[in-house]
Formats: sequence, C-alpha cells, structure tokens
Amino acid sequence: DIVDRAFTRGEFHKHDLVRTVSEAINIQVPYNFERLLYYLTDQDCAQTKAAMESVTETGKYTLPGHLLTKLQSLFSSSRVDDDACLGTIKRYHDQRGYLLCPHSAVGIKVAEDHKIGPDDQLAADAPMVIVLATAHAAKFEEAIRRALGDQFWDVELQKSMPPSVKELMKASTRQPLRFAASSGGLDASQAEWTEKLRGLVERSAKL
Repeated sequence: DIVDRAFTRGEFHKHDLVRTVSEAINIQVPYNFERLLYYLTDQDCAQTKAAMESVTETGKYTLPGHLLTKLQSLFSSSRVDDDACLGTIKRYHDQRGYLLCPHSAVGIKVAEDHKIGPDDQLAADAPMVIVLATAHAAKFEEAIRRALGDQFWDVELQKSMPPSVKELMKASTRQPLRFAASSGGLDASQAEWTEKLRGLVERSAKL
C-alpha cells in the first residue's frame, strides 16, 4: 500500500512486498509515481530526479508539505486488505448478481469507503463514482474460490465462462520464455530479443 501511504501521509517509502489476492497491485515502487511527481513539481526535472534517486539510494522519499497538499487536492486514497476485498466480491455477487475480479473489488471498496458516512450510510452530498472493472474474474481462481467457494468455481462459473477462456484453461502449461543477454552488447541483445519475440507473436497468431 505504498500509494496509499504516499497519498495520505506523504511517505513514499519501500516496505517488504506482501502478497495479496489482487496480484497486479502488489508493487513496491510503482513507476507511475515518478510521472505524477514530475507534474506535481510543475515539471521540475531536477526535483523529480532527486526524489527518485532518494528512493533508489535509501528506499524512501517524503513529500514536502506543499506537494502533499497539492496531491490531496487532486486524489483520494484508501487501502483494502484481503478480507475486505473478498467480502466485496461475495457481497456484490450475492446482492447484485455481479462477479467482480479482485482488482475491481478493491476499486469498488475504496469508492464505497469515500462515499459512506460515519453512520454507514451514503453521505447526502456524495458524488457519483464510476469504477472501471479491470479484468474477468476467471483469471483469479484462488480469489474467487476463497470468496465464493469451490462449488461456485467448479460448477456455477463454468456455465458462464467465455469459450475462449475455457479453451485457454485446457492448454498445457509451459515454462516462460527466457532471454539471455548477447555477448555482442546491448544493441545485439535487443535485436536478438526483437527477432525472437516477433517469431513468438507470429507463431501464436497462427494457433
């Protein structure tokens, strides 16, 4: 939750990586923060570079007060743990008949947290919030089994699974393609990787 710490406390500090059911959000140092910082500093390259060098060298960068104030005027943030994420998946499926992937569930829960008042009711002046779903739940077997049970995954979800996904799940698993650096240097390595990747894409397109 380095993004939430940065947005709420100004602490862009690396911590040990903690695995969650929303795997794509398990990031120690999101690269987009550098781009955000560049615009927060009014496109000050030197200040942005110094900040990111601090992260590289010490694992930490603390936003100055005026930048944190500016950031908080543009963004809101919350953190969502696995229990809340899985609970959101179950609640939306049970109450609304909608199946969320874990990443979409995180977005939904954060949106709810910012709209709900202290009495757990929607605030009267709460603005409309649009949450963009990021993926099909079929990509996240572990999370869906934990949220809705083995019976749902093994039987119910299979009925609505897109045919293309069913075929993909039947495919054999192979070791990932690994590229080793060429002895000819960076340019030679890049040319070799490009050729290998182009061949891989062309072969895949024929399947």
